[in-house]
Amino acid sequence: YSTHMVGKWDVGMATQDHHPKARGYDSWLGYWHHSNDYWTHEEGKCKLGTEPMRDLWRYNATHDGPAFDLANGKHCSQNNQSPKGGGEGEDIEEERCVYEEQVFRDEAINIVRRHARQQRRGEAERPRKERFMAPKSDINADTT
Repeated sequence: YSTHMVGKWDVGMATQDHHPKARGYDSWLGYWHHSNDYWTHEEGKCKLGTEPMRDLWRYNATHDGPAFDLANGKHCSQNNQSPKGGGEGEDIEEERCVYEEQVFRDEAINIVRRHARQQRRGEAERPRKERFMAPKSDINADTT
């Protein structure tokens, strides 16, 4: 089997034994804590600093760490979903602003498509089954 997960981990992060890799996953995109902001990916502030902690992580064959490539712009929020970046004297350009569940949905679709392509091309020595877990984390989100 190949095993993949997207979404809330929340089953431990104190040691490497708690990591998705140690639990048998080939890839994971998600967050460690109980919750985070679906727009900024922030979860509280670090006790050692004043900057908010960003809790969006990626683990796969080539990366194991923060998913900086998926970070939204600093002006992105529930109330500002089409932010323009740039400060005084800077060019204004649209910032990335993607709801976290959409990020997870896109990753899930990419995993399934990549698996199907590999099977069609015969890249696996024999057809592999795939296990996939995607817990819903916004089930109680206010959608009004």
